[in-house]
Amino acid sequence: MPKLLLQPFLENSFFHAFTNQQQGVISLFIDCHGENMICELIDDGVGMMQSKADQLLAGQPDEDSRSIGIRNVNARIHLLFGEKYGVKIFSEPGQGTSVRTTLPIIRSNNNADENKESTNIQNKS
Repeated sequence: MPKLLLQPFLENSFFHAFTNQQQGVISLFIDCHGENMICELIDDGVGMMQSKADQLLAGQPDEDSRSIGIRNVNARIHLLFGEKYGVKIFSEPGQGTSVRTTLPIIRSNNNADENKESTNIQNKS
């Protein structure tokens, strides 16, 4: 998995999802589907309009003009793995936000590739 891939999304949950509440839950689910790895970060925070989530993913600045992390992660995934991989955001006001990242599984038989930016799954055979 590319380094620092999920960090911007986790930061966004901390800084934006729970602004009006004392506590909340952030969950991370990682699963393999065929040749893809799906990473999903879900919070039960304040959520946002889906149009706002789409705007953030497209890299259109919001009123504070600092919303580049999401766009950068998505662009990095596209550059590394192609357009069929990337980030999707699902959100609804009052219902929280889900950030789903799809990456290819790249299988390796040794640890030499460990530091490369890839979704590395070690073969056990």
